[in-house]
Amino acid sequence: MVDKWTKDEVGKWLQSLHLVDYKETFREQEIDGETLLGLTERMVEKLFPLMKSQVMFMKELNKLRNSQNSQSFPEQCEAGLLLEDHTPRSQ
Repeated sequence: MVDKWTKDEVGKWLQSLHLVDYKETFREQEIDGETLLGLTERMVEKLFPLMKSQVMFMKELNKLRNSQNSQSFPEQCEAGLLLEDHTPRSQ
């Protein structure tokens, strides 16, 4: 799961996005998987000076977040963390 990634794994992910120039910055900022998932748009603006890079990074980060959420869904069910759906049904 992404939240368990090390700084090196985050660096490999950046490399896969062709953002290798930012690997050292992420390492200096000690950005691991948990920190990566917690980045805000304001933080991303500071990490990436070019808007194009910011937009691309946020798009990929959101994909990661969505995959992280879908992976944890079965775990939430097993742990009883999800509430029953009490949405009224149409008749």
